[in-house]
Amino acid sequence: MGDVCVGSQVGSTERADCSVSLDYDELTQRVGLSVCFPTEGCYHVNVAYRGVQLNNGDFDIVVLSSK
Repeated sequence: MGDVCVGSQVGSTERADCSVSLDYDELTQRVGLSVCFPTEGCYHVNVAYRGVQLNNGDFDIVVLSSK
């Protein structure tokens, strides 16, 4: 469907380990993005479709631990 680029954690140069899934709802014509990270931290994400960055497709995700 599109490209999702998940960069590194803030303060690290290593690429983030995560799983990404995209779902399309035909009724509402919306795409849902689910990203799952194994560790807490702050991650940068860029979402594009056919090489064009989506509106509001450049953002950060903050992952908190259960503690």
